[in-house]
Amino acid sequence: FFNIEILKTNYVKTVPVEIDIIGGPSYGYKVSGIDLDPVSIKINGSINELQNINSVNLNSINIDGRTSSLLTNVPLPLSDSYTYIDITDIKIAITIVPIYGSIRTTAIPQIVGNEDKKLEFDENFRYIELTLRGPLDIISKLQSFDLKSEIDISSLEVGEQTVRPKILLPDNIALVSSEPSEIIVQIYELTE
Repeated sequence: FFNIEILKTNYVKTVPVEIDIIGGPSYGYKVSGIDLDPVSIKINGSINELQNINSVNLNSINIDGRTSSLLTNVPLPLSDSYTYIDITDIKIAITIVPIYGSIRTTAIPQIVGNEDKKLEFDENFRYIELTLRGPLDIISKLQSFDLKSEIDISSLEVGEQTVRPKILLPDNIALVSSEPSEIIVQIYELTE
C-alpha cells in the first residue's frame, strides 16, 4: 500500500477592504457616507502569509476642502504575500453634503406700486423678524442687502389694510418664519 502526502500550497481568504480619509470637507460641509464596492475581496496566498492578514488597506484619499461628493476607483496595493482574485480596484463613493443652520435677522419692507398712494405703518410696527434656514456656508455669509422684503400697494384700496409682505431670499435659503407675518397699514391717495 501507498502513502500519498497532499500538500496544499495556496489558500483563499476573504478579507474586508479599508481606506483612510485625510482632511475634512470645507467649512459648512460634512461627510455623510463612505461606500466601498466591493467591501470585501478574496486574496490568494500561502497559509503562513494569509493567517496574519485581516484586511486590505487602500491608499488614503484626501478630501481636504471639498464641497462636493467624490466617486473614484482606487487600485488595490501590490503585495508580495498574496494576490487578488478577479479584482484590481475598488470603487469609492464619499458623499459630502452641506450642514444646515438657521439665523434670525430683521428686514424693513420696501414699498412698491406707490406712484399715486402714500402708506403709513401701524404705530407698533418697527421691522419684520425673519428666521431663515440654509446651508451653513451660505447662511453664515448673508448680508442685509441679500434679503428683500416688499409690500406692493398698487392694487390696494385707500384706507386701513392688512398686508402680507413678500420676502425675497437668495437661492437655497428657506424662510422658516416671519413676525409679524401680516402688517396693518393705512393707505392714502396722494394729493397734488
